[in-house]
Amino acid sequence: MAGRGQTLTKTDERELIALVVLATIFIGATMTANIMSLRMVAPLGIVFDAGTVLYPVTFLVRDQIHRRAGKHFSDTVVLVSALANLAMFGCFFIAAWLPADLTTGPQEEFAMVLLPGVLIVLGSVVGQYVAERIDGVIYHRIYKNGEGSATRAAVLSNLVSIPIDSALMSTIAFAATVPFVSYTSAMGVNIILKYAITMGALTASIGVTNVLDSLRISKRTRS
Repeated sequence: MAGRGQTLTKTDERELIALVVLATIFIGATMTANIMSLRMVAPLGIVFDAGTVLYPVTFLVRDQIHRRAGKHFSDTVVLVSALANLAMFGCFFIAAWLPADLTTGPQEEFAMVLLPGVLIVLGSVVGQYVAERIDGVIYHRIYKNGEGSATRAAVLSNLVSIPIDSALMSTIAFAATVPFVSYTSAMGVNIILKYAITMGALTASIGVTNVLDSLRISKRTRS
């Protein structure tokens, strides 16, 4: 990267744009997943929160940020994401607290949908933040700034961080109000689904990366 006051090269500019896009996707995905988690779904009779289908993507995007910019940068993005999620739910509370315009109706659905219990909010944010940081530590030790395998680092870091995320979220959000058997059963389903989605997304990501690398090699060969 160019220093302060220096002009960015084309390569530096592309790398910076890629980091901005990845960081934006990560923060947007965590916020969207936390909102989706407010809805419990049961396709084929399997009960889980809807955010489960999106959470695994955040770990893979975090790994990509880490690979490109290092642990300190990815840790900063994870912290900003956690603060953004807390701010989002804070804004929901403020919006629900303000008096409604009764000419358009009481608008009670807003609070019913977007004001979950405090424990659910804390569970989502704390679970995600702690798991993403642990994911970063494991990825960093395996990847070793390019000396190790990025694929191996992504698989092993997600193998550990995903159950931590689910366990923390479920325990904080439901342990005090839901029977132990019920919330641990749902937690197990949550972990299995996240593993399946993560492996599918990782496989697709590797395939896309290999295609792009082949195109770059072919382009350099022709030139």
